[in-house]
Formats: sequence, structure tokens, C-alpha cells
Amino acid sequence: MLKENIQRKPSDIIELLNKKVVGHYKYYGISGNYKGLLKFYRFIMVALYKTLTKRSQRAYLTWKRYRMLLEKHPIAEPRIYVNIWQAV
Repeated sequence: MLKENIQRKPSDIIELLNKKVVGHYKYYGISGNYKGLLKFYRFIMVALYKTLTKRSQRAYLTWKRYRMLLEKHPIAEPRIYVNIWQAV
């Protein structure tokens, strides 16, 4: 998904990515799987940075600018959606 949309604006890429990430969290977000969701979140953060740095041959994006971008357009954080231990 990231490679196909590399020519879009970073804010548009993050918006599309958030839809995919939230869907992943809703599917895999059950109690006991938070560590897995956090690992996925960290992977997404690094993959997005690497993709955005490939947009130009010169230093387009530093970690400082990346953090500033994420403050304006944050990536959805992991969340547990289903508690399988709760009595129904």
C-alpha cells in the first residue's frame, strides 16, 4: 500500500494508512494480543518513515520532520476492541 501511493501527499498517505491500520486493530484487537498490536504499530511507523524518505534523492525527511508530521497527522495507536474474558 505504501509503495503504490508514494507520489501522494504525506497527509493523504497517512489518512489511507490509518484506515488500514484501524481495520487491522479491529480484527486482531482482542485481549491478550496488545503486544502484537504494539509490534505492528512500531513496524508501521518505521515502514512509513522509510517510504517517505525514498521520495527524493536528497534528505527529504529527517526524524525531526517526521515527528512533526506525525504530530499533525498521527497514526492510530493500538487498541483492544474485544475483551474475550468479559462475561456476557
